[in-house]
Parts: sequence; structure tokens; C-alpha cells
Amino acid sequence: EVVSLAKTMTAYLENEEGTIILIEGTLINTPLALADGEYSATYEYLVPRASFTSEANDYDSSYSVQSFLTIKYSTNSNTPTEYLLTGVSGYWKLLDTDVSVTKASLTYGCSGTFPVPVTQNKTVAVSNNFNYSTGFSKYVADPYAAVGANLTLGLKHGTSTWNFKLVNNIVG
Repeated sequence: EVVSLAKTMTAYLENEEGTIILIEGTLINTPLALADGEYSATYEYLVPRASFTSEANDYDSSYSVQSFLTIKYSTNSNTPTEYLLTGVSGYWKLLDTDVSVTKASLTYGCSGTFPVPVTQNKTVAVSNNFNYSTGFSKYVADPYAAVGANLTLGLKHGTSTWNFKLVNNIVG
């Protein structure tokens, strides 16, 4: 069963002062059926150059960072539908020479209370073009479940530092 996914997801770009700028990510593929009951979903996030500086021209429509976060998951035919997060991959491109990535960490999980309480979460440091198999084995079902991944990039622009948290959750 193909899950109907949100067309957009919200990421958070936060500066040192705690100011948060919301960055909208776009679903760039309908959940792609990889094999029977196996799917992938990718969101693309573009950080406008103007996010980093008040000096940027408001009409500057260029971007500083382009990033992609993909999750792979399986479903089964139980009612309600159960989900298993099987893989997470992603990469980023720097489109602005003034911006650099200082660190990157990935948190992914597939946890819930039904059909049995289960917590499967992991956080790892990643480099660009990462691809992880989760190794998770227990399915979880809505509504008391969380299935997905967050990628946090530490960004540096001039002397300022930012945390950019991308989100890709199919459930929760």
C-alpha cells in the first residue's frame, strides 16, 4: 500500500542567537515502489542565500545549500498498516562559496506502541552522500508511532554558524 505523503516538510535553520527560519522541503518523488511492499521517499530542501545575511538583496533568488534526504521503508498488509524504516540516504550541494558544512549528523528511528512497544533509534555522524541500512526489524503502526529521519547540518557563513535540521517523517 502506497502511503500518501505530505507534499512538503518543514526544516529549521537556526542561528547562534536562536532565531529560526523555516525552510520548506518538497517531496520530489511520489513514494517510489522499489519492490513488493518497499518504498522510498525523497524531500529536497533549498536554503535561500538571503537566509544568511541581512545584506542580501531581497530579490536575490539564488540558493546557498541544496540538500536531499531519502528514507526507504516497508509496509505490510496488516490493519492498521504497519511500517518498517529500512534505509536512509542523503547528500548536499553547496551552491555558495561563502557557506561550508562543519558537521553533519543523522538521527533515524522507527518506534511506536503498537502492535508492541518498540524503540529503534540511532544517531550517527555522517559525511556527504551517506547511505545507511537501518537493520531495524520491528514494524510499528499509526497513530502512536514515529518513522523517519532528521539530518542536521552545521553550516558556517562568514563568522556566523547555523544549524540546519532537515526532516523526513512518513509517520509521526
